Amino acid sequence: MIRLLAALSIFAFSSISFAQLPSTVASGDLVVIGAKIDSVMQPKGLTDTLHECVQNATCKVILDGAAAYVGVDSSKITSAAAMMTKKSAGETSYFDMRLPEGYQYCRSKVKTISVVPATGNRASFMIVNARPNGLVIQTWTPKRHWGQGRSWVEADLEVTGVKKDLAAHYQETKQCLAEPLPKEIINCRGSRGVNHGQKACTTFWN
Repeated sequence: MIRLLAALSIFAFSSISFAQLPSTVASGDLVVIGAKIDSVMQPKGLTDTLHECVQNATCKVILDGAAAYVGVDSSKITSAAAMMTKKSAGETSYFDMRLPEGYQYCRSKVKTISVVPATGNRASFMIVNARPNGLVIQTWTPKRHWGQGRSWVEADLEVTGVKKDLAAHYQETKQCLAEPLPKEIINCRGSRGVNHGQKACTTFWN
């Protein structure tokens, strides 16, 4: 298994741009960016997508949820577009989801939608690392035997960022995490039970 931290150097030198989106930021203390990953291994190839959802009606509900979770009035939190890149190498894919300029990591939520294969040692897996400017995601979706169909990992991601000059205050009040970064926040495989020693992918808050 290729570990995510070991893969960060790959991003530094050979990541490709998937979507250069405008980092539009309002005046809120906090900002939320949302995205969906859909990493699919076809019998004859690999398809990876990472969609920003700042303008998507379904994703807009994250604003109130993030405000409630962090414990702030919703007027202090706004949404923005993410800067996103991706790289694929065989059955492994890497996604880089960055906060807008001027903000640093506060908290995040990852909601797994679907994982196939769902169980076993060759169940698809996902690793998510928090870092100062967002999330780095690694997925592994095995190429299955003929007739077994596709494999995939589908998940919704949400990152809350805090203005850098206000970060210390929000960390002191425990509204934002104050732990050293980068930090692995998810290392999961399949969608139920324990697979190859890893817990199933569900919904994770931190």
